[in-house]
Amino acid sequence: MTLGVVVYYLGISIYITSPSSVPLTSAFLLLSTAYIKLVEEKELEEVWRRIQEKCSFLVYA
Repeated sequence: MTLGVVVYYLGISIYITSPSSVPLTSAFLLLSTAYIKLVEEKELEEVWRRIQEKCSFLVYA
């Protein structure tokens, strides 16, 4: 989803020929990636561990 938003913003930036919005789009990409890595992956690890406790490898228990 982040990639789609960044490509969309970058396309609009190029279409309106705004030189300042290209670096802003790059900053948005970097901040979004950092947020996903630092916050969302930790939340998903907890959910994944609970799922692993409930399920065997191939069969849902």
